[in-house]
Amino acid sequence: MIRVVRPAKPPAILQRRAPAARDRLCKEFDAAPKDYLSGKKSLAINRGIYNHATVKKALCEAQHGKCAFCESKVAAVAYGDVEHFRPKAGYQQRRTDKLKKPGYYWLAYEWPNLLYVCPICNQKHKGNLFPLARPEDRAVCHHDDLAREQPLLVDPAAEDPQGHVGFRQEVAFPRGSGRKGEVTIDVLGLNRPALMERRRDLLRKLKLLCALRTLLRDGIASQGSRASSDMVARLAEIDAELESASRDRGEYAAMLRCLLA
Repeated sequence: MIRVVRPAKPPAILQRRAPAARDRLCKEFDAAPKDYLSGKKSLAINRGIYNHATVKKALCEAQHGKCAFCESKVAAVAYGDVEHFRPKAGYQQRRTDKLKKPGYYWLAYEWPNLLYVCPICNQKHKGNLFPLARPEDRAVCHHDDLAREQPLLVDPAAEDPQGHVGFRQEVAFPRGSGRKGEVTIDVLGLNRPALMERRRDLLRKLKLLCALRTLLRDGIASQGSRASSDMVARLAEIDAELESASRDRGEYAAMLRCLLA
């Protein structure tokens, strides 16, 4: 995971339709709070607003086409999902828990709560999971204070994930003194076998480039002014390739930054 930087200005459809849609949900909840908290009634969230093509496009471009969680390039193999960091319709503290409703309905259309993710991270792993350090502090309706919550998942758009998740080769590991990295890796399946295999394949190629760079540097240093212009040009190409791979747009950039650090 790397830090996600969204445009400050939300897409036009969110500016135009989200406030009224949010107010409508809040009013519906206030009309029968016990029914919604018990799950007897459900709030109807308009998928056409938060999942509008312009919203997905803006998120996809901001994230360089990568999943906000696993950093895989999405568009080549899937359409990608607009994911709610705090789940909109219901939530689970643990994977074995029964789904509790109504979820963070008042954040369903909020730009800071939306991310572009791959279907595997979203549908198979995170789903409605949103664990807190203190479950009793959970905001269960729009009258509660979100600031009391201490999420155990890293929000890549609100904090730098590299303070919580690092990489030893292709394997993600928790950093820091808290549980956030450990829980994030587990909930999002960041060490699922297929994903580690994909990271391993890329890592193998980057390690080869690093080895070639070392050989070229040593060769140029030993030859001094006699070093060929071709050797110097090839070294510059390798340096540029490694630098490009570690930029935000690079697939699995967090892993590569650990390699190159």
